[in-house]
Amino acid sequence: MTTKATCRSTTHHGTYWAYDKHGCRCLNAALDASRIRRMRRNGPTGLIRPAIGAVRTARGLAAYGYTVNRIAAAAGLSNRLIAHLQSGKDTIRSSKDRDLRVAAERLIAATPPTGRGATRARSTARRNGWFPLLAWDDIDDPNAQPSLGDPDAERDRYDPVIVGFAVDGAFTYDQIKDNRADLLEVVRRLATRMSDFEIALHLRWPGAEDGPPGKTRGQGAVCQLRLRNGIPTHHVREVIAPISARDRHRAEQRRTQAA
Repeated sequence: MTTKATCRSTTHHGTYWAYDKHGCRCLNAALDASRIRRMRRNGPTGLIRPAIGAVRTARGLAAYGYTVNRIAAAAGLSNRLIAHLQSGKDTIRSSKDRDLRVAAERLIAATPPTGRGATRARSTARRNGWFPLLAWDDIDDPNAQPSLGDPDAERDRYDPVIVGFAVDGAFTYDQIKDNRADLLEVVRRLATRMSDFEIALHLRWPGAEDGPPGKTRGQGAVCQLRLRNGIPTHHVREVIAPISARDRHRAEQRRTQAA
């Protein structure tokens, strides 16, 4: 054992700092070093804990479209820590884990983000097989499996949060088209109460307003998507007068010009 006279540290003799940095081997330094190493290994005081829940949380937020920057800003953590968690970090401080979970509850309750960053985050999550937070019954259980239903059924792979917002009109076709499962489920739900023309307008489908009702390019695209994927329509069509939509449109134009 070293004594204070032989220890190179003049201000931290008998501490873990002296043990690690200055070669101090007195009893107090050894006990302090043992305590710190034990705490880092298994966290007996709760300061360090397994990061399995935090890893799934960071990845699940990416599945909702949140970028590393936005997650870090919401939780008050560093971008580097969030990136390490998404890469599979083993441990995390309990305080940081708590901050991340509080931020996650706030983020998933808000409207999911849009834009290029959100699209890239969702694409990264799909490419790496990351699951939304709601897929986990116990997010901290290492043996837990995500609840996704039948993996062969496409409708079981859609994101219920994204679909819900799209059905309510918060998302457009351009914002959900990258995930075909989301798009099909949105059309499937809207088809129970809307016509193809109304679905195209509701989702602001490209070409939804490029012609008279009944003959727009957007309506045709919705109809083709439904028929190719076996999606029935339960919408009751209005009775149409015995005149074509084009003729009605031309008649309206003539009346407008005459006025």
